[in-house]
Amino acid sequence: MWGTPQGMVYLTTGHHDMRKSINGLALVVVETLGLDPTGVHWFVFCNRGRDRLKILHWDTNGFWLHCRRLEQGKFHWPRYLDNAQALAVTARQFRPFRTSRKAWLFSNYVVGADASAVIYNLMLTCRACDVEPYAYLRHVLTELPHRQPGDDVTDLLPFNFNKN
Repeated sequence: MWGTPQGMVYLTTGHHDMRKSINGLALVVVETLGLDPTGVHWFVFCNRGRDRLKILHWDTNGFWLHCRRLEQGKFHWPRYLDNAQALAVTARQFRPFRTSRKAWLFSNYVVGADASAVIYNLMLTCRACDVEPYAYLRHVLTELPHRQPGDDVTDLLPFNFNKN
């Protein structure tokens, strides 16, 4: 099922043949990464043109293969890093990019994904500090235009927000 990964998420570096289906991608996981494709990890593959992704993961008694094709733009994808075949990220690092309908796969650019992660983390901090998110965002969005670039904005963080 399409849920939160229980293990790591492996972004396979470089490019892969998107004609490969479940068996071909599972073979890449075994032969190239030396990992078990039937484990709790997710494996993400990108094509040479960086406009297509496939996510392979195992669920209970079978594989899931999710595909995404961009009509415009390209994914920012890691190239081979010091002979590493995959870049491992935790489920927690992966989660901010896929928390809603407009999940991380729909962020065509790193900047969009980063902005999504910042907003998500601010909302989590609001929850942790028992701050109502809408009131907090209204305060921040009315206060920020009055600040100069480079000003200290730590007073605008959720844990410094005056609830009254």
